[in-house]
Amino acid sequence: MRYVLGFLLCCFAGPALADPAGVRLRPTAEGVRVDYRLAAPTSRFVFDPPLSPEARVTAIREGITVASDAVTAGQPLAEFSLLFRPDRIRVDATYPVISRLGEGWMIHVPSLLGEAGVAVPGVEIAPGPGWVLITGPGVQPTDGFVYIGPGPAAGAAGPRILVDSTVPGWLAEDARAALETSDAFFAKGLGIPAPGRPVLLIGALPAEDRSTYVGDVTPNGVINLQFAIRMVPSERDSGFTDMVSPFVAHETFHVWQGDRYREVDGVNGRWLTEGAAEYFSLLALAVQSPEAAARSREALARHLGTCLSAMDERPQGLLRLQGRDAELTRYDCGTVSQWLTDLRFQSEGGLFAVWRRLLTLPDGFGVGDFRAVLADHHSDPDAGHVALLEGADDIRGAILTALDGLGGEVSVADPGSAAWANAALWPLLESHCSGQMGIQTENGRFLLDTGDRCGPLSGDLEAVSVAGHPLDASGEAGFRAVEAACAGKGDVSVGLMDGAGGFRQVTVSCRHAAVAPPQAYEIARLP
Repeated sequence: MRYVLGFLLCCFAGPALADPAGVRLRPTAEGVRVDYRLAAPTSRFVFDPPLSPEARVTAIREGITVASDAVTAGQPLAEFSLLFRPDRIRVDATYPVISRLGEGWMIHVPSLLGEAGVAVPGVEIAPGPGWVLITGPGVQPTDGFVYIGPGPAAGAAGPRILVDSTVPGWLAEDARAALETSDAFFAKGLGIPAPGRPVLLIGALPAEDRSTYVGDVTPNGVINLQFAIRMVPSERDSGFTDMVSPFVAHETFHVWQGDRYREVDGVNGRWLTEGAAEYFSLLALAVQSPEAAARSREALARHLGTCLSAMDERPQGLLRLQGRDAELTRYDCGTVSQWLTDLRFQSEGGLFAVWRRLLTLPDGFGVGDFRAVLADHHSDPDAGHVALLEGADDIRGAILTALDGLGGEVSVADPGSAAWANAALWPLLESHCSGQMGIQTENGRFLLDTGDRCGPLSGDLEAVSVAGHPLDASGEAGFRAVEAACAGKGDVSVGLMDGAGGFRQVTVSCRHAAVAPPQAYEIARLP
């Protein structure tokens, strides 16, 4: 987290910053202009952490070089200006610096302020005539996303919501409902004051971005959701809503966490915050209807299977994972960690009681505080949870034994044809794609996100068969055929269909090993 010693939110524009040193943000037709006046001249102004590699930044004057990690100049400067245009695409685990939202702009202010220690004591945000500035309910409004642009319709209560004109109205309504429902659920369960009136920004991903949807929450309580409009049905679609509702609930719980998480644990501790947000989103979903509860159990079972498979390869446990390993396990294993805790604490208020303690600690919380709360209530720690966090020769066995003893009601299941089909397609994409790639599974269909980046598999077509095996009905047989071909660096035939119903078959080589889907499980109930 970057540090800002003070801030000034204003609604006027001027040609230059007033003393003392500070930063001014002003919208332009192309993006957002940022004027810097530093307390002392420097030839290197550092962005820490670096900007997204997809950020588009240019210097207003000559003699300045802009990179994702720093601004450099041939001679020390006390004043300079940069123009930030919208990020090209979203980058995972990195806040977008500037995004378009309707006619206005969504800005991640901390990205613009430079590393701690650079004297930037004030921030001016000048929306311009007729525009408004909207920040979150956090104590420091500039510690996250802000919006500048045309104002929303006035509302006396509920979240403040701004929606891009390209987003279908039904999606905005469903996102609002998911936010309000989950927020009320968390408030009742936690029994503590709400962190404030959240701000929900719903925008459109750039056309170049191949994601379906992405979300972020910044410590000041602003939720930013962005959707690939080409993937969103024009009319209300229950399947899409079923996917979006827990996603919104997940981001809503991050609003409750706010800026309370202590970054001392870094990415190595994000399994705690992400796992809690994911698990609480499943609890919020489960109370809505029997059908929603079934979907929630299915999602939890997927997290369990993926986590156990990941920890088979990482017996050192979550607390010792770093870098990419920590990122790959934080959602799935973080969710399993919270589930184990919820089961163990059922007689004492469940996971809500644990998080009530964490969220009311005077100095914020971290992994150590989470473990201390568990130790305060149970002198004999759950062996499965200890194995997950601290490592063991057989983490899978320890967790499954613990779940059985805690009443988790878990049984082994077949991964399903869709999981086998995805596992069959991935090594083929990895063998031919030079950029972003993906597979969207939709009602038994397998839609490839390949653009022009994947050789013979390019074209964003639908994959219908591999090695002559239909993917919708014979996924495991298709996987076994691909597995054998890939082991010998051989060829595989792939059946493809375009949007007009045209079919063609291509033969592609495989240079990557095929990996079977994680062992699947079924869960009979949630706490």
